[in-house]
Amino acid sequence: PPRGPVGGRGYGINEHGLAITFNYAFVKDRPNSSVPISMGITDALATCRTANEAAEQIARRRRWGAGILMLADAEGDLVSLELSNTRHAIRRPYNGDDALFHTNHFRTQEMREVEVSPEAIFGRNAPTALRGIRVLESAEARWGRFEHLLDAAKRFGPDELADLMSDHGAAGADHRTLCMHGDYWNTTACLQFYPRQRKMRVSYSWACDAKYVDFAM
Repeated sequence: PPRGPVGGRGYGINEHGLAITFNYAFVKDRPNSSVPISMGITDALATCRTANEAAEQIARRRRWGAGILMLADAEGDLVSLELSNTRHAIRRPYNGDDALFHTNHFRTQEMREVEVSPEAIFGRNAPTALRGIRVLESAEARWGRFEHLLDAAKRFGPDELADLMSDHGAAGADHRTLCMHGDYWNTTACLQFYPRQRKMRVSYSWACDAKYVDFAM
């Protein structure tokens, strides 16, 4: 489906088992194109078979916007593609790992150079509920929680993944927790992709209240 009013797709899986998701990011470099990242995702899902092929194709395109894409394929490859208006970087699991995660901020050094400052806050032009909050606060908090929970989990399947994404932390749900219940930000959709089965599970709800529906090719 379209990502809000912008053309193209924010996530999807194709007949080859290539799956792509899209998280936004906050950057300070200027666009050199008027074509949104979502159009590159649409093109990749229509023409590519593997995560590596899709990542390279999306990265080559001129684009408007910034984001972090997760790409996976039926061969087991897993890629995090960090994008700004003018740069890109690819991140893969560490040696021996079979898990990769990200939140709404960059992890590679070259991309952090064009990311907003860690001290940047939402100003008076932002929605009232966000004003005065650090832009990267939520992303940093959720990254730390992922590190803690994934380090403690040796192995997990669909149900364990659903439980992980339902986490409200030690103090209860807010805009900094994996399952987000904030004054402005809220989890609105939960998706699980199965590249080898060409299948996805979807629930348009908070993660803690998700009732998944399966779609398969």
